[in-house]
Amino acid sequence: MAKVSIIVPCFNVEKYLSTCLDSLVNQALKDIEILCINDHSTDTTLDILKKYEALYPSKVKILNLENQTGCSAARNMGLKQAQGEYIGFVDSDDIISLNMYIDFYYLAKAYKTEIVSGEIKLFDGELEGIIPKKMQKNKYSINNNKATLLYEIPSCCHRLFKHELLENERFLEGKKYEDVAFTFPLLLKANKILKIKEEVYFYRMNPQGIMSNTQKPNSNILDIIDDLKFLRNRVIEMQLMDEYREVITELEKKFLLATGSYILNWPISEEKKKYFINLFLEISKCFNPEVLKPNHLYTKDLAKGLQNYLMKEITKKDEATMRNEFQSLCRTL
Repeated sequence: MAKVSIIVPCFNVEKYLSTCLDSLVNQALKDIEILCINDHSTDTTLDILKKYEALYPSKVKILNLENQTGCSAARNMGLKQAQGEYIGFVDSDDIISLNMYIDFYYLAKAYKTEIVSGEIKLFDGELEGIIPKKMQKNKYSINNNKATLLYEIPSCCHRLFKHELLENERFLEGKKYEDVAFTFPLLLKANKILKIKEEVYFYRMNPQGIMSNTQKPNSNILDIIDDLKFLRNRVIEMQLMDEYREVITELEKKFLLATGSYILNWPISEEKKKYFINLFLEISKCFNPEVLKPNHLYTKDLAKGLQNYLMKEITKKDEATMRNEFQSLCRTL
């Protein structure tokens, strides 16, 4: 059994894949398996993967999806095949510190934690000099306070999970922002979480990535509602809702308001922005009626940023009708 399994979804990423894989095969932790899920790529991604599999047969394993199904399905396929004692996720256009998994693994073992996380650094263009370095003393902490969930980044990629924690856990397929639905139930489920206060995961600001898609009219922002529904149902299944209802409700408001704020960046008229924002909020109210009544300072600031766009009246319809209208309007822009 490998110490760590690293799951890497790959779809048409020939430009960045080699740099990502270099940071994985050269990890200071040697006993790892790298599961590369080729999501029906049409460029040279598969050729690059085969090259690395030939060079590192004991580490790199290619799994092929017959149809292009998305990041969640690729990760789920990796979860089915992963044999490691711990499991990590890396996106194929990103880079990780060469010491990331050796630090994560041995701290997890030493402190018997089920999740270890580091910090993320955003970068644009090329990033050089990702070299191993010894972690400084007192640069990590253990946190068992679930109330801090509101401040957590949803990404699963800067974290390491104990394999047993992920049993019966899967990513919600066919939706954007799937990390929200996957990561937060695990943060509640874990008994102990350790955080390294060091940048270990380097997130590439890819022009084709999900964050860039929020800068233009895109009906996929409605997926956040489905992700939050999945999250709420998962917390109920784990019988944790009564204990954490307040933090989960505020977490829902945070992501609904933050996602609605994406519309402020769309290159459309102020009049159209106003209508889209109000339509999105009305759809959100079908899930969380208190979305515009946040209790926390952070969520209050998000709501404040939308105040000038709120309309006194908007024709309220059922959720399905409003969703169809939102999607149809997006297609016309």
